[in-house]
Amino acid sequence: MSEVSHDDIFNSRYGPRAARGGIKSQTARGKFGKNWWAQRWLRVLESLDLGGRLARGRVYARRGQVLSIDIKAGAIEARVQGSRFQPYDLKIEVTTIPLEKWILLSETAFNQAIVAAKLLAGEMPQDIEKLFAEHQLSLFPKSMDDLKTECSCPDYSNPCKHIASVYYLLGEEFDRDPFLIFLMRGLSKEQLIDLITKTGEPIKISRVKTRPGSVSKKSSSKLGASSAKSGKSQSSTVSKVAEKPTPLPLEDFWTVQPCSHLVGSISAPAVNASLPNRLGNFPFWRSNYPFIPTLEQIYKTASESAIADLANEKFNAGDRS
Repeated sequence: MSEVSHDDIFNSRYGPRAARGGIKSQTARGKFGKNWWAQRWLRVLESLDLGGRLARGRVYARRGQVLSIDIKAGAIEARVQGSRFQPYDLKIEVTTIPLEKWILLSETAFNQAIVAAKLLAGEMPQDIEKLFAEHQLSLFPKSMDDLKTECSCPDYSNPCKHIASVYYLLGEEFDRDPFLIFLMRGLSKEQLIDLITKTGEPIKISRVKTRPGSVSKKSSSKLGASSAKSGKSQSSTVSKVAEKPTPLPLEDFWTVQPCSHLVGSISAPAVNASLPNRLGNFPFWRSNYPFIPTLEQIYKTASESAIADLANEKFNAGDRS
């Protein structure tokens, strides 16, 4: 007979404490995850025989009880609001694949044109598990031997419902960005792309933090050299670029200004919010309203309003003439 924790008793009577600004599942009912790789990740969770903790984990994920998730190479850290005042801290450690194995994969599996093209397009090839298996490797954890989970909650069971809720949300996030599965196994997106395109050892990505508008010493010295060669005309061009733009009056920001100087026909875009659609869903979305559909409606309304205002402006300009 399994032991019952404080949380199980409290949840059966009152449920978990309400969490503000938590990460909410994008599926109100039914399955988590749309693509096969997300479903494959969730099958690992479902194979652990968690019983009722699995169902409670789904409830936590849909209610927004998960406050934060941080995915790193070989580890996922999260905070989940349970029945107690203080949120629980949890960690999921995943066995990483050694670098030399990744290089071997790049010389065989990732070197195939179809596999490389799909990965570079942000898709997971259907037969990628078979390609990993040919090297006695697995992209997804096979069992609890590949996973180590811990949570600060008083639940005697491990994995607990808090860990289960994070599993479900990870499935949805893998849907959005399959590269996170590789990161979980120890390889970043930049390293994976470098392996695919160069079939060599992944480069170390170094990022230099600069303030907006700042120029590094190296680039500024090149700019100075080219300016000296081109003379006065070049320096005048640089000075024009350096000039600050005229600030817009804040009180007029939301006000439609006269647009009589515009020429040509104006029509609504064929696709609303095309750029946000290209960028994809926001990571770990925290609202009840879906991100992309909400933006599409906002863009549609803004386009219709702008077209109406411009049509009215042209009509008034015609009257004046």
